[in-house]
Amino acid sequence: MAAKKENYLIILEGNGVIREIDLNALRQERISFGRDSTNPIVLNSPIVSKHHGVFQFFKGSLIIYDTRSTNGIYVNDKYLRTEANGETPIFKLHDGDIIRIDSRNLINGHSKGVMMYYTTVKTPGGWKKTNISNINSLTIGRDKKSDIYLESVKVSRRHAAIVHKSGGCYIQDLKSANGIFVNGQRVITEKRLKERDIIYIANSMFIYTAETLLYKTDTGGTRVVMQNISRTVKVKGKPKKILDSVNLTVEPNEFVAIIGGSGAGKSTVMNAMSGFEQATEGCVMVNNVDLYKNYQVLKNIIGYVPQQDIIYENITLQKMLEYSAQMRISDDVSKAERMQRINDVLNMVDLTEHRDKFIRSLSGGQKKRASIAVEMLADPGLFFLDEPTSGLDPGTEATLMKTLNRLSKQRGKTIIMVTHTTQNLHLCDKILFMGVGGKVCFYGTPGECMDFFGVNNLTEIYNKVLDPQAAAYWAHRYVTEYGYNSDTKSGASGSVKDKKVSIIKQFGILSARYMTLIKNDIQRLLMIFIQPVLIAILIAAVAKDDVFTDYSSTRSILFAVSCAGIWVGLFSSIQEICKERSILKREYMANLRLGAYVLSKFVVQLLLSAIQALIMVSMLYMTIGHSDYELITESGYFEMFVTMFFTVFSSASIGLIVSALSKNNDKAMTVAPFLLIVQLLFSGILFELDGITEKISYLTVSRWSVSAFGSIANLNELASGIPEREVESIYEFSVSNLTRSWTILSAFVVVCFVASMIILRNVKNDSR
Repeated sequence: MAAKKENYLIILEGNGVIREIDLNALRQERISFGRDSTNPIVLNSPIVSKHHGVFQFFKGSLIIYDTRSTNGIYVNDKYLRTEANGETPIFKLHDGDIIRIDSRNLINGHSKGVMMYYTTVKTPGGWKKTNISNINSLTIGRDKKSDIYLESVKVSRRHAAIVHKSGGCYIQDLKSANGIFVNGQRVITEKRLKERDIIYIANSMFIYTAETLLYKTDTGGTRVVMQNISRTVKVKGKPKKILDSVNLTVEPNEFVAIIGGSGAGKSTVMNAMSGFEQATEGCVMVNNVDLYKNYQVLKNIIGYVPQQDIIYENITLQKMLEYSAQMRISDDVSKAERMQRINDVLNMVDLTEHRDKFIRSLSGGQKKRASIAVEMLADPGLFFLDEPTSGLDPGTEATLMKTLNRLSKQRGKTIIMVTHTTQNLHLCDKILFMGVGGKVCFYGTPGECMDFFGVNNLTEIYNKVLDPQAAAYWAHRYVTEYGYNSDTKSGASGSVKDKKVSIIKQFGILSARYMTLIKNDIQRLLMIFIQPVLIAILIAAVAKDDVFTDYSSTRSILFAVSCAGIWVGLFSSIQEICKERSILKREYMANLRLGAYVLSKFVVQLLLSAIQALIMVSMLYMTIGHSDYELITESGYFEMFVTMFFTVFSSASIGLIVSALSKNNDKAMTVAPFLLIVQLLFSGILFELDGITEKISYLTVSRWSVSAFGSIANLNELASGIPEREVESIYEFSVSNLTRSWTILSAFVVVCFVASMIILRNVKNDSR
């Protein structure tokens, strides 16, 4: 069973002294606070009334309310005070809420009030204090030379600075990767600090006062609050609500499972909670910060493991993590720091002894843990997993569930997963049971869930919520018995632009990874380079002795050579994007620059195309010889090589477009024969083209490839002895005609590159 929820208060009084109180240890359902010594929590401040307010445990949560105090209570800047008519407003507290008995307009000087910070996680270590009253500036970062050193990969080397100006004290963002938040609001460039502002930098919390800066590292996990979340989509032109007023809180370091029948909205609620698909109504708060308004920054603390593995098969686990670390971790992290992080992550998921194995040799459960390891590299506090146990045997599934439970409790991760298996849900802290129409039928511990539905095991619940009426009944009953409205909080207004990572750096990493994958796939590598050899040998076998002297024979062979180049190019690239689509989608949702990704594919294909063209042309020269007409070089080798290169590369570029459009390998390969047939029909060799068919031919690689090859072989001269043959302008024996064909084939590559980028922008909309 899940451990009892913890409740702590961090109290800062006017004298600068900080205290931590374990509310559970007081063993009282109603805990009053005030200046009088009879209160369980005594606050030493003249602003505080003798009996100021009360903390009270209610239905598993903690609420706060005023008890006719003089100055009232501020909770996240919302003012609570008993009304004249005796009505007492209450506030349901969430981890990270800030309670003040003071004026929030206080900027300069000492405060005589009290600030209390509520948290559900006990954090190790004590509070540190730095005097800032006599210094002009103070730096915070991962650089050990910083005035305040924070050891975390989420902290930039030079992250922030606190400076004194004539107008007051300001905190500045020094172009950090993961930003600064003051009282839940993102600091864009700088912000003037008020007395007792709460500052968050990665996993560290700071409390500002006029003279000191109090701070503590590793302040616990990540809390998620969904407030009135609904999502409506259009189905056949009509609106349909697929999420219906979801209200729930996931506390730090909790392990939560989302279960329910088909069409209940399990993945939809998780995607809304993670920000991958924003809700149409309501908001999601992550550690008191609005996720939707600050997604470009907060996405860096979110890990997401889709149902499909986000790892490559033909690479060692160590290499996979090295490339991923370079992509996911900030640029200012050294290689030694990255390697240490990889070691830590491998230890977290119990894969250290498998680090040098190819991922294809790992078991299903090990591959799933490897996917988790990739996401752990950037040290996210919030983890989402979509059907992580799908396809695993019972033993492996139990092992994975224990790993996730351990990560949440020992590594400070808040973990939320969608699952359809119920055998090991006792390892979860809470269960979210979704009903038809996206309704919350229950949210609580596994034991509470079974008691609520009156069943002996969780599987029996599915039969109780089979139809919309039943789901509506249980959802209403849950709200009646467990739910009540709490005050909502607003995050920072406006949108925050994503901090752009270096496209050049990403291009280098992605290109190196792509070449490593090709090098490790020996069977495919052999096919790539043996194919041109075999094709050249087969072409030589059917070639007649009068090639390059007879028009018909030469034309036929050049057509075969052109078609061979087209096929080689298509074969090399048509599966290169679709086969890694799930990885691409996840990396794009993190920080991948599409330009870098597509460029890496095209550049590596350019190198492969050059090698393939070199092999094929060399073999053809050795087997069937060459033309005696001199266009640029005496043997025509250079011209033939360049033409073959452009033929292969432009065809490979078309293959990359098809791969970008396709969701899987099978769909891509289905298109390949059609593309080849189009090239054959509209090449102008098999059939005489005119009118619309001739115009269509201008859009094919084969037309311009044959044109270039025909120009090199001077086909018009070979046809001069045939009375019925007319001189064809596309075979004109001139450098200008040849370079025109090369230019058009190059244009195909450019168009395909741009089109691939445009197409892949929709990869984030793939069905999840």
